Amino acid sequence: MQPFLTLRLAALGIVFNGFSAILVKKGAESDINMRSAYLHLFTDMLTSVGVLIGGFAMTFLGWYWVDGVLTLLISLYLIYSSWSIFYASLRIFMQFTPEHLSIEEIAAAITKLEGVKNIHHVHLWTLDDHELMFEAHLDLDEDYQISQFEVILEQIDVVLDGFEIHHFNIQPEWERADEKSLINNQDH
Repeated sequence: MQPFLTLRLAALGIVFNGFSAILVKKGAESDINMRSAYLHLFTDMLTSVGVLIGGFAMTFLGWYWVDGVLTLLISLYLIYSSWSIFYASLRIFMQFTPEHLSIEEIAAAITKLEGVKNIHHVHLWTLDDHELMFEAHLDLDEDYQISQFEVILEQIDVVLDGFEIHHFNIQPEWERADEKSLINNQDH
């Protein structure tokens, strides 16, 4: 391929990938998928910058080693900048407890509610970088009717809303002989 054609194509790559990266940058601040798209476009733009610099260095200076060095630098940057996306994705995929929440704190707030004797077998995870899911067994202090339990659920909804948890599943129990300790998936 002619060196000047390569340089022109690299310049076009910088313009188009740079413009595309600018378009998705705002969404990248709050969404892991947009962050991935932004990183992809930004590193594509960097690759075009590397091709442009390498093309100039090889064409006008005869420095053929520049291409390998730039490739290595861009690769290292990509590994470094994608680590946080990989780590966040792994935590979502493995259903880890979000780092900014404490199961113990949430359980303590729910246990303070009238009618609640114990909360156990608690799980808290995310489906994406926003949607939190909460499951627990709730040991009640007496044998409530469903309509009475609905009142307790409404109070739990208010407590969980304070932690920005909007989807939950509570299993009510009364005098059930099972393990009553808090099972914590936070340290996985």
